[in-house]
Amino acid sequence: SKGNGFEQDMKMALELFEYAVACGNDDALFSVGLALATMDPPDLVKAAVCARVSIIRRPEGQGEALLQKLAPMMTDAQREEARALAELWKRPKKTMAFLTRRRGR
Repeated sequence: SKGNGFEQDMKMALELFEYAVACGNDDALFSVGLALATMDPPDLVKAAVCARVSIIRRPEGQGEALLQKLAPMMTDAQREEARALAELWKRPKKTMAFLTRRRGR
């Protein structure tokens, strides 16, 4: 869905994808990585971490394709950092509190 008629909000999309990962949705790891890679400025290391974890958890998914697109944009040090962080990755804890913050409550 393109969200026609609504203003695009990448930060909110990222929050929702991160919440999905926290709830156990491993497919959302790719979406988090893609969002991080396309934000301005991109967070290539975190995006690559998500891609690597996605490859482990959902080998049939799109994590490998994302990692291949990210690799040429990253330094050797960034690629190594992402590899190391992916090995230490644990499912994050996240609540829906970000929604109430957005509404000003």
